[in-house]
Amino acid sequence: MFLNDVFMLVLRHNPQMKLGRLVRILVILAFFFSISLVQAQTLRRLPAPNNFRIISGSIVSWDAVPGAVGYRLRWRPADGGGRVQVNGQFHTAYRIRGLKVGKSYRVWVAALADAEGYRTLGSWSRTLTLVLTPTPTPTLTPTATNTPTATATPTPVTPQPLPAPRNLRLVSGSTVTWDAMPGAPRGYRLLLYLGGRTVRTTATRVTQYTFRNLEVGVIYEAVVVARGNGGRYLDSGPSNRLRLELEPTATPTATATNTPTATKKPKPKPSNTPRPTNTPIPPPPPPQPSDTPEPRCEERRSTEQRTTRVFSAGRCVDRVEERGWHRIICNGTSTWSTPTNWRIIREVPVENC
Repeated sequence: MFLNDVFMLVLRHNPQMKLGRLVRILVILAFFFSISLVQAQTLRRLPAPNNFRIISGSIVSWDAVPGAVGYRLRWRPADGGGRVQVNGQFHTAYRIRGLKVGKSYRVWVAALADAEGYRTLGSWSRTLTLVLTPTPTPTLTPTATNTPTATATPTPVTPQPLPAPRNLRLVSGSTVTWDAMPGAPRGYRLLLYLGGRTVRTTATRVTQYTFRNLEVGVIYEAVVVARGNGGRYLDSGPSNRLRLELEPTATPTATATNTPTATKKPKPKPSNTPRPTNTPIPPPPPPQPSDTPEPRCEERRSTEQRTTRVFSAGRCVDRVEERGWHRIICNGTSTWSTPTNWRIIREVPVENC
């Protein structure tokens, strides 16, 4: 339409122009117009989405493209093709529906940009090959009715003995310890022997135990066994034998030394001085009135003012200051106080300083 309008305008102003020259002008104008359209589309062309992948089945996903307002997804089997437009910048996944199981499809995606009211298509991503695999359906095995089925005899499980605990050792005195066994379900059993016979059996779940009330100077032997649950695991064999013998504790004896002993202080002899009794103390006598009359005092206050001309805050003022003192008159004797400091009452602006 644009080239037709240009053609009619040229013929209206110059009807004598030859047709060949006019055709050449129109071809040049069409060439420059197509170049401008290609440049405009190139500036608005978005890059291809990255990380285009198949999530599961017919669901594909890709990374978001900055500036995209939507995406266009295309797929094509060997006998035809389809496409769909995915609206929204944050929708970066889509389930392709209507695909046939076992058929191979090629899938692409491109971003859409909104330029001056219409959408332009960006670069296409890499090609994915999508093939739907059939889901196996479980088959029902027919069973004969009213036919007694033979019950399977469970295979007997032979219980296995636990491994014997290791490294039974003496900590101090009659306290023993050993290495822990994570597979011991019921803990451990300690056996204490004396002269080849068992004198004490103790069950515990920790890996340390203290034998109490053992005789001093008697030689004992101790072993530890891991306890099974009686079903799958049996008790383990005994650990290494540990010899226990309590040594007598030496009692400290008192030895005579040349330390001087503290001498007892002699008790003071009782004196014949009678002890004081709890005699009440009489109250002090009341104050007696004096014959000297109290002084009669009178206080009088006085103030003094002075005016000075000073230059203050960029102007000339008359500063009025005041100070005061007071006088105390007692029985005709006058006492003057020290005057207070001068304080500013007011400042009156004047013209000349």
